Amino acid sequence: MDTNLLIWIIVGVVVVLVIIGIVVFTSRRRREAKAQADRHQAEELRSQAQDADLAAREREAAATKAQGDALQAQVASERLQREAAQGQTEAESIRLQSEEKFQQANEVDPDVNTVGEADRNTQHDARRDAGSLDEADPRDTRRDADRH
Repeated sequence: MDTNLLIWIIVGVVVVLVIIGIVVFTSRRRREAKAQADRHQAEELRSQAQDADLAAREREAAATKAQGDALQAQVASERLQREAAQGQTEAESIRLQSEEKFQQANEVDPDVNTVGEADRNTQHDARRDAGSLDEADPRDTRRDADRH
């Protein structure tokens, strides 16, 4: 073999080795750049996930607080309803006692007939006190004077 040929074979092998080295070096660099970009993207995704998790926990806390407020309002409403019912019961009791006292007064009053009707003046006074005066009652001169 000729030396020239041997030199060309050696040069060819070296060139092929250099090309392979360049390809390997470039592909490693690309892989490292891609890995770095993937790391950066993963970091961004983790940051976004943490922000979303924090927002979700804030919303859960707000929802829990709103639910607690609603429960507290419901309890207060039930308490007020019980108080209103108790007040209504007390008012009815007082009204019954008042009616009983009126009946006792009618029984004691000598102007009340045995049938249970009071004379006209007593009825007139009771209606006036109750605010339900008959407009056609001729004895009510104050109302007649006010209307004219």
